[in-house]
Amino acid sequence: MASARQLLFGQPPFRYMANHLAEDDDFVQDSATLLAITDDTFSLLATKLQNSSEFLSAGTVHRIFEDAIGADEQSEKLSKIIMRLANILHDADMPVADAMRVLGRAIESKVEKLSPDERQELVRRIRVLVAEPLGFARQFKAERMGTATGAQVDKVRFICDMRPVFDADREHIEGVIPLVVLRIEYTDVDLDAQVVEMRVTKSQLEQIQSLSNAAIRKLEVIREHLQSQNVTLPATKATQDEED
Repeated sequence: MASARQLLFGQPPFRYMANHLAEDDDFVQDSATLLAITDDTFSLLATKLQNSSEFLSAGTVHRIFEDAIGADEQSEKLSKIIMRLANILHDADMPVADAMRVLGRAIESKVEKLSPDERQELVRRIRVLVAEPLGFARQFKAERMGTATGAQVDKVRFICDMRPVFDADREHIEGVIPLVVLRIEYTDVDLDAQVVEMRVTKSQLEQIQSLSNAAIRKLEVIREHLQSQNVTLPATKATQDEED
């Protein structure tokens, strides 16, 4: 269930976003790029995307476009446009088919720089290239599953410090305490940035090192097992290190 913060300050309804998007200059430029591709190129891209059994991540879409129309600026630009639209539709507060209908109505009523025929063709191309390919649904489901529980660690630092121990008159240093502080920056389940700092001892550092090495080995074994069973490892934020 959404938190009170999310309800008050969270993402606006998709219908509002669709109307705003249809009036955005960048969207109009992207629309012109989609409309400029030939019918043959459109059909080829549509076939490859809709027939793909892969998780359609940004890298996969770029590769598909390069294979279809060549490794040039056009394929890179088109693949980025398609991924932006896929993010918009699959992040909506409704099923993708419904989101596509809402976006389609917004395009047909608000993109005044295009003729009525161009608006209809734009809606068709977005639906065929973005809303219908099942690979996008697989990809964004994988991404949601990767972030569905728990907070996300953004940055980890170990800060080494020395703290002097003064005499009663604060004139002489009688000793020094070495310290290590573990600082973790993370994003909580409400998407708020948080920081936690805690002191750790040398033995705790050694334990963290041992546990980290064990976890890395386990991940390597899991990845090798997935590869041996021909199970796909989707490219998401949760698996990006495994993809490097």
